[in-house]
Amino acid sequence: MTVLNRTLGNEEFANVLFALIKQYVKSDYKQDPVNKKLKESAFQIIRKWTDLNDPLLYSKSAIKLLKEHNQIPHYGLPLYSWKDRFACGKDDKGRSKLVYEHTTPISEFFYQLLECKSVDEVISKMIDYSGVCWITREENDILTNKFKSKRPNGWKHCYKECGIELAEGVFGSAFIT
Repeated sequence: MTVLNRTLGNEEFANVLFALIKQYVKSDYKQDPVNKKLKESAFQIIRKWTDLNDPLLYSKSAIKLLKEHNQIPHYGLPLYSWKDRFACGKDDKGRSKLVYEHTTPISEFFYQLLECKSVDEVISKMIDYSGVCWITREENDILTNKFKSKRPNGWKHCYKECGIELAEGVFGSAFIT
């Protein structure tokens, strides 16, 4: 399931990512300081690419939290971006109560991209990327404890194992109750 706009920024970001990937795979020694920085750069580029797209998935708990904080207007569910993570406030540690969660961790997606042999293959992986989901801080803490950087058997399986239920009826900016 792709939950991001399928094309926004894909070509531009794919060109940059593919150049990084080509350089990264040239080295036999992956802990080389240059390769470490290339990998870190790729992670940031992937984050910036996902920031261009509105998340279309919300957990039931995130919807409940949004409703409690009067963050759902009469016309439907807003499409928050990462910068809106504090819309429902902060927890006692100063962290956002809402989390902009990459369903497939960025590190896992990066390793998938390393298999690409062309910009077109990178674009194809980007189109198939599972996207971002709004979840609560509590859900994120559980998910991070069990599946921080890998999602064995896929993100849906890991969400289910952590008790994260997705809200149904979220389509673009409309939420059907």
